[in-house]
Amino acid sequence: MGNQGHLTSHIPTGDSGCEWPAGSGKTAVFAAGIFNIGLVDGDIRSASAEFSSEWTPGYIPYDTQTRQPTSNTPINTTLEQIYYIQKGNSSDPNSENYNGEYASWPASHGAPAHDGEYFEDFNQNGVWDAGEAFEDFDLDGVYDAPDGMLITGQDPPRFSGDVMAWYVMNDWDVYGHHNLWSTSPLGIEAQVLTYSIGDDPILENVLFNTITLINKGGSTIENAYVAIWTDYDIGDACDDQGGCDTLLSLGYGYNHNPRDQQYGLRPPAVGYDLLQGPMLDSPG
Repeated sequence: MGNQGHLTSHIPTGDSGCEWPAGSGKTAVFAAGIFNIGLVDGDIRSASAEFSSEWTPGYIPYDTQTRQPTSNTPINTTLEQIYYIQKGNSSDPNSENYNGEYASWPASHGAPAHDGEYFEDFNQNGVWDAGEAFEDFDLDGVYDAPDGMLITGQDPPRFSGDVMAWYVMNDWDVYGHHNLWSTSPLGIEAQVLTYSIGDDPILENVLFNTITLINKGGSTIENAYVAIWTDYDIGDACDDQGGCDTLLSLGYGYNHNPRDQQYGLRPPAVGYDLLQGPMLDSPG
């Protein structure tokens, strides 16, 4: 993956970004990206990624009171990285399970976090009681209860799967749009959570992406479309076919021939399904 719009990234090697099964050296998807198109004051604008991308890492500075961006330049520092964590990680540098990205999980910037530290609710009353074990996430020696705020370094990650990655990106950089269609920016910030669930045999080969799109450009986006673009190369890139199931909102790719140069007689198929659309319904 990459925090420049790619859900599956061929950058920087130029090779297929999705290896399946892991460690096999066989690949099923070359690249995949997030597509956004819309109208701003009648002008077609995009925030999209295919082989190149209009997205850049980081977030758009924004005033929540005026609902306007506060700078024409997005914020992109070393903190705007891809954070990769898994269950069992620790925030304690002295632990063998220490993960600095777990300890610095960016709760303040939108990464899903748990309000208050985790604890063993022995009497199942829903609140921490003295004597109950807890994860001292911020290493201050005392249990920190929920306070209605999610703060980096104080509130631990909220897990959706066994392994998770989170990052934030935006299309606010005008020069980034020269990489694709040279439109003006939409002003979209995307907070992306990618995770897998390894202990369920039905879901162990599924990669979930929760993409939160926030309009921070200061203008209304009309007639907006959101889609996933993909170049699936299932083993040999020259013998693939594609299709869709409109009832399942499922797009899929498969091997046209019964035998593949990489996968042999049992080539896999690849599918993309939109499990949830916008939180607010569009008129009509």
